[in-house]
Amino acid sequence: MASGLFSFQKSMASGSTRAKVTAEFHSKKKVTTEFGDTVTVTPRARHQATIVWLHDLNESGYDSSELVKSFSLYNVKWICPSSPLISNVGFGGAPARAWFKVNEFSSRMPDPYEMEGLKNSAAHVAGLLKNEPENVMKGVAGYGIGGALALHIATCYALGSFPIQIRAVVGINCWLPNRFKLGDQIESIPDATSRAGELSVLVTHGNNDKMVPYETGRSSAEKLSKAGFKQIKLKTIHLCDHAIVFQIMTEVSLWLTRKFELEGEPDTTV
Repeated sequence: MASGLFSFQKSMASGSTRAKVTAEFHSKKKVTTEFGDTVTVTPRARHQATIVWLHDLNESGYDSSELVKSFSLYNVKWICPSSPLISNVGFGGAPARAWFKVNEFSSRMPDPYEMEGLKNSAAHVAGLLKNEPENVMKGVAGYGIGGALALHIATCYALGSFPIQIRAVVGINCWLPNRFKLGDQIESIPDATSRAGELSVLVTHGNNDKMVPYETGRSSAEKLSKAGFKQIKLKTIHLCDHAIVFQIMTEVSLWLTRKFELEGEPDTTV
């Protein structure tokens, strides 16, 4: 793994906490971002996996903590951070809680998001996972802009710049940042292809999503596959807009149960 890319001022293992995280970039520029509260949902049975859940635009870790309880995965510890409040986010330009800046989506135009925000948020996620027990499997999941960060972390892991070993990544109604450069980046780094091939990735997307177009999500999954992510699954949720519906929750629960080899079966009747 690459060293020197991430540094942490404080790690957060449990409860509701707040921290500042500093990310050092290749340009040697340091940016400090104040994140909101982090909420932890402890496992109700033997602790087998820890998953960081990343919320959508203008939500918080408190919203995430209520959502993840509905997955009924009793062997999972959920860490639910809150993103920073930043300006010029989304399509209206107003300040909002978000993991990074973004203005629009396109399958042809260069990516318009803020790379420094992505790197800083990825460093924050790494800080949340770094003190988890070595024998516990680790994953990252997210929805909307949180899903975009989750997919970005998947590429960071493949490129050797995410300092935590993760086993599974879930992105719901989202897109892949930096998708136009990914193939060249993977090819340029030794062992990146093998790391990409060993990571399991689930992408679900509603085909009626008006906020993040379905085609953007589909093409993002396709680019991940072409870049060497062999264990990627794209699940189209028909007649679904930008929302987490029961079908998505069932799909994610069953997929995580298989990938983490969780004891028992999730309760899909909730």
